[in-house]
Amino acid sequence: MASNLAAAGTASRVVPPAARGTPTSSASLGTTDGAPATDLPFKLIGGLAASCFVGALVTDLVYLDTPDFMWVTFSVWLITVGLIVAGVATLAGLIDRLVHRRFGLLASRWPYLLGFAAAIVVSIFNAFVHSRDAYQAVVPDGLALSAIAVALLVLTPLVGRAYLDARSRKGSL
Repeated sequence: MASNLAAAGTASRVVPPAARGTPTSSASLGTTDGAPATDLPFKLIGGLAASCFVGALVTDLVYLDTPDFMWVTFSVWLITVGLIVAGVATLAGLIDRLVHRRFGLLASRWPYLLGFAAAIVVSIFNAFVHSRDAYQAVVPDGLALSAIAVALLVLTPLVGRAYLDARSRKGSL
């Protein structure tokens, strides 16, 4: 009977997650690269901007096959919305860093920041190029700038991951 009371006493005790062996890393909260879970809204908003830039490339490619100017208008709107959303994502990331005072993580994320910033700059030029008249708005400059922006968005995570892997190997030596 005394053992039953002892067992009941330990069962009612609150045990912190670390003591239970429950994962407390941000990877368990939905992020895959070890980033804090508060980076998730920034990644979602940034992903929306990236999808707008990819959509602009697709509409540019469609315009090459059809002479309908509507596709150029779609490209301009997608680039504009992508730039607005990218600005919101950038502000969200900066506010997150300021509120949580996590500027140490910023140093390890510079490839991501540079790649995203380069894609934004290319897209700003792309918006100006797409504001020209009809065929000249897309061929060849607009299509090339759309492709460069998408390539930057595709290559940035690859370069960032390689940088973080090299940095962790260097730190473990």
